[in-house]
Amino acid sequence: MFFFSSASNPMGTTPSALPAVNADSRRGSSIIWQNESGALRIQSFGPADGRTIVALHGLSSAEFIIREWDTCAEACVKVGFRVLLPNLHSNPATAPSLLRTTAIEPVLEQLITQENGPVILMGKSYGGAVAAAFASKHPQLVQKLVLACPAQAKPMVAQELTMPVLLLWAKDDWITWFSGAKVYQENCPQLTFHSADSGGHRILQAAWSPVQDTIHSFCETLS
Repeated sequence: MFFFSSASNPMGTTPSALPAVNADSRRGSSIIWQNESGALRIQSFGPADGRTIVALHGLSSAEFIIREWDTCAEACVKVGFRVLLPNLHSNPATAPSLLRTTAIEPVLEQLITQENGPVILMGKSYGGAVAAAFASKHPQLVQKLVLACPAQAKPMVAQELTMPVLLLWAKDDWITWFSGAKVYQENCPQLTFHSADSGGHRILQAAWSPVQDTIHSFCETLS
């Protein structure tokens, strides 16, 4: 059984097991979702009956990484979307890692199914790689896919992305090189590509104004 709780200390879980950003200074509602892999902290924005967006952050547990989709979430709420931002580091089973397999995929499948998917799935950097891999395996759960400078671009994954895909990338990205966009351009059948001259690996913040318009237009257009 899955359920949401607004408590800061979920049943059977100590606060130290759920590292989180400062909830007092963050908009939206901090909720704890109990699932088969344990408790996962999720920041929720917008109306419960809005079209759902799930967005995945990057590799690091730094506060600015955990929050990197917040501005996008706040903007999407204004046009009626419901946005869920899981803190993947809040559960050891889903904590991002380059050295081991994590339980992100089954947990994400549970979450989207509970949300009566399909949803619009977003991911940045490491979260972009996870989102792309998930969408390639579960196209019935992903209506649209938004990838911001995704890591680990793989042609076979891109070829399996049958839903509309929006790719965002800054030409001066120093973490995931801009040349990685070519993998999606050559293999993704329904690709919309937005490049920024600058913004580095923080395209969602540094180039937000044009990115916001692109995301809104892409998400609001019915497939």
